[in-house]
Amino acid sequence: MFKYIAIILITVSLFCSCAQQKETTSAIPVILDTDVGNDIDDVLAMQMLLNYEKKGKIDLLGITISKCNPYSLEY
Repeated sequence: MFKYIAIILITVSLFCSCAQQKETTSAIPVILDTDVGNDIDDVLAMQMLLNYEKKGKIDLLGITISKCNPYSLEY
């Protein structure tokens, strides 16, 4: 009798431990710092981030542009 109770308890505990848990993910905060200029790569990065924000994967906090900054690299 004890053997059957032990088997039932083990089976129930395995089912409970294997139950699918809801995955709770929060949006990752992102700030894009770019030097938008003659290249298209920064525009593609912005579009990618905007798509991720629409899907709720990220929280786009802001976009900074540093092309005219005297400390940024020249083309």
